[in-house]
Amino acid sequence: MAPFAAPALKNKGILYTSIFQIILGSVAITFGSFSLERVCELGYIAQGIWAGSVIVLAGIFGIIAYCKESKGWVSHEIETYMWTSAVSILVAAALVTLETVAYTFTYIDCTVPIRECDETCLNYHRYLMATGEFLQAACIGAVVVGARTLRKDKCDIGVPYKRFTTDV
Repeated sequence: MAPFAAPALKNKGILYTSIFQIILGSVAITFGSFSLERVCELGYIAQGIWAGSVIVLAGIFGIIAYCKESKGWVSHEIETYMWTSAVSILVAAALVTLETVAYTFTYIDCTVPIRECDETCLNYHRYLMATGEFLQAACIGAVVVGARTLRKDKCDIGVPYKRFTTDV
């Protein structure tokens, strides 16, 4: 490696958080599809499907950033991954909020003896709420990993450290 070339550091954190986002986003899409098919409370919004899709997209951007990072520092891809993960934090928060409301409405239906209780929908809402919480944690981790990687990119450009001195 040339003395002034940028170091190529394979950041495994980007890869791991990306894979975690893709897996959990796929789980959210699956449960959202089941909830939509079962016609659960607020299922017509399809919050599991659109939230999972946004987060899977962020994970795909992370894998692209990881693959391109081996050729040197590619800060645009890492920034894209970081910002889509930041938006995904809000999307996951919306998923948790909507599923909490849907769970509450379904639970109220279960407490009234006249109404029919759909235990399967209650479970779907529980699963989507838990998935949303894990998605928030994964996206926060992705933003932190992306920011640390970008910080290293900006600070460590491969130039030998030279202390500023004043010669008298």
